[in-house]
Amino acid sequence: MRTDTEGAGIPFNHDAASLRRTDIWNLTCGYGEFDLAFRPAGIPGGYRELAIHAHLVAVEGVEVYVADLADVIRSKEAAGRPKDLRVLPALYRHHAGKVRHKPAG
Repeated sequence: MRTDTEGAGIPFNHDAASLRRTDIWNLTCGYGEFDLAFRPAGIPGGYRELAIHAHLVAVEGVEVYVADLADVIRSKEAAGRPKDLRVLPALYRHHAGKVRHKPAG
């Protein structure tokens, strides 16, 4: 788990009870940093709302649902944290390119 005070992070118990105790986990793994947001900002319907436009993606041979980029952008805009605001220009560019190449129909 990432913290501001422990550069290497701290170990944590990742059972169901532990995961239920908070709205977000800031984690670090061998591939880098990632966050698990159980109640993302700007998504009042939570998982059910995100699932409407989610995409099934294979990650290391495991299929997982990933939020649609438009929903990620909406959440980052709502959160308004400096780290979210810094990444928004790149997400806007990527989303614009993705939409531009979408087939008509």
